[in-house]
Amino acid sequence: MYTRQERKSSETILQDSGWMTVSLNRFIDWRAKRIDDPFNRLRYLRHATSASMPARRFAGSFRLRRIHLLAAGSMLAFLVISAYTISKRDTPVILPVPQFGAGGARVFPNVWLVDRNAQFEIYSNGLRIEDSYAVANEARGSYPVFGRRHVEASPIEWRTQPAGIVYHTTESNDVPFEPEETSKLQRVGANVLDRTRKYRSYHFVIDRFGRVFRIVNESDAANHAGWSLWGDDRVSYVNLNTCFLGVAFETQTQQGELPSANAAQIHSARVLTEMLRSKYRIPASNCVTHAQVSVNPDNFLVGYHTDWASNFPFSDLGLDDNYLEPPASIDTFGFSYDSTFINATGTRIWQGLILAEEQVRAQALSQGLSVTQYRKVLHHKYREILAAVKTSSAVKEKSNASQ
Repeated sequence: MYTRQERKSSETILQDSGWMTVSLNRFIDWRAKRIDDPFNRLRYLRHATSASMPARRFAGSFRLRRIHLLAAGSMLAFLVISAYTISKRDTPVILPVPQFGAGGARVFPNVWLVDRNAQFEIYSNGLRIEDSYAVANEARGSYPVFGRRHVEASPIEWRTQPAGIVYHTTESNDVPFEPEETSKLQRVGANVLDRTRKYRSYHFVIDRFGRVFRIVNESDAANHAGWSLWGDDRVSYVNLNTCFLGVAFETQTQQGELPSANAAQIHSARVLTEMLRSKYRIPASNCVTHAQVSVNPDNFLVGYHTDWASNFPFSDLGLDDNYLEPPASIDTFGFSYDSTFINATGTRIWQGLILAEEQVRAQALSQGLSVTQYRKVLHHKYREILAAVKTSSAVKEKSNASQ
């Protein structure tokens, strides 16, 4: 048992160590915002994150034994510590794929269909989906998924249900959201819906008034993701048109911390996300933005599209902040990024990039390769998988045509 004085001393030490950590984080953030060049800024964040660890360990060294911390820090801090520790070890260790979320990635909402007719559907959480623009497209059928670690060209399994959601912006004319602009807002919104239906661009569009329109039937693929990659805790997904659902906000991408969507759209996106996660058992970790998954296979750079690159309101949709996730495009397939992508992103997504880079470095060391050599190995794996995906798509198209 501890004396009252020992308990008081330990509490003071814990408060001081917490203050040190918060102050240090604030200073790092303050300093990073004053570095104009994006690459220098990212380099500083990587160095500062690692360099801050001795101070944090020093603060924690005074803690008395058997004092249990009820809140030992965020998962993000744990992952940064892991990356730092691995970079200092003589024997490299492969980082596990992190799983975020206090609520758990496998906890699903409970939403059910209440009413349906030819014009709309209504769900138990208040979601209403308008069906006046709904069209068919290529049937989803089955699609291959690949391992997140030890990637091989052969898929580890085939699936038929949607595995995730990709959030987009329509990049349409941004009419001021004011009462006197109502008729223009309605006209532009109708044009957006006509265009997205013509090109089968998304499964759903959320207009400026928060109305949810079904565009491509959920049973079919939509042309929303193109060249794209994502990975969860176990598998990787290649070219997400088939395996992920596309949800677009009628808005233009804007940089900064404020969301590019209005309050009505965010509310509708939340109830739509709840319904889709409930219906298809989609984990929160697979609800991501277009900027996170878009890639360019020609130059092996991420961020070919940058919609929702910095300010997607994950928490407002009841989701974990997936900007913190290390992208599979980098740590599984060896892609990189350039200044254009960094300029489009915010500090939240940088952490995911740092973790992915640390993962690549650890994997390269474990195989006795330089980072450059290891990236070439991953690039080769990606080309093999891409060829396999294209082959499976061609076989499916031929089968559909014969039927």
